[in-house]
Amino acid sequence: MGKVSSVDRLFAKLEKERRLVLSLMYDVRAVLEEKGLDDIYIHSKLNRLSVAKDNLELLAMTRFLDDEGRHMLAHRIHYKLKDLHGFYAVSARFSEKA
Repeated sequence: MGKVSSVDRLFAKLEKERRLVLSLMYDVRAVLEEKGLDDIYIHSKLNRLSVAKDNLELLAMTRFLDDEGRHMLAHRIHYKLKDLHGFYAVSARFSEKA
């Protein structure tokens, strides 16, 4: 059996507490892992995102992603990058958490 990462433990904890891990969390995790970021950074970001009540709020909170990460996320969720940037612009104006 392989080593369980802190990110896996976070997801297990969220599933236990909320019985739901927002689907977008898996996409964000995949993007961060594909970028080669370390487990501690990924865990920190996903832990911060875990307070989102729905995927829309969670997507607004992903504005921390750099251009490459945004491109990767847009591709994963089948959005045009231009549309994702537009969403970020609107959410930045109206969101307290984003």
